[in-house]
Amino acid sequence: MIDPRPSRPTIVIAEDEEQLREALVEMLRDNDYDVVAEASTGSEAASLTAALDPDLVLMDYRMPGMDGVSATEIIKELNARTGVVMFTAYDETSLSLEAIRAGVSAFLVKGCEPALILRALEDALEGRQRVPESPTA
Repeated sequence: MIDPRPSRPTIVIAEDEEQLREALVEMLRDNDYDVVAEASTGSEAASLTAALDPDLVLMDYRMPGMDGVSATEIIKELNARTGVVMFTAYDETSLSLEAIRAGVSAFLVKGCEPALILRALEDALEGRQRVPESPTA
């Protein structure tokens, strides 16, 4: 018998802060996302995304080695369909513009409401870009 439920969206979490990464994994699994991998560097995120072809990547902006913008550029070059939502501690317009040019669907500031993260991921799944006036809005 064929399962009538649509498959859960697959996602890679790229965050170098272990506690935050674990909290994000738990939140996303609780909201019906299939977390297929976790990365703590940009290069690891790009490699995992190339290997696993997830629907989404929740990407930290600053990580050791390769940053999230460079990793996003690689990911989008490999598969433009993969939605990338950038997550950062830095609420700076110049950073969000750099991320948008790299191909992210949304640029969010850490500490924002979980509902905002979920909305941004849903928009990315639908192919919509979510660029608010302020990344915390």
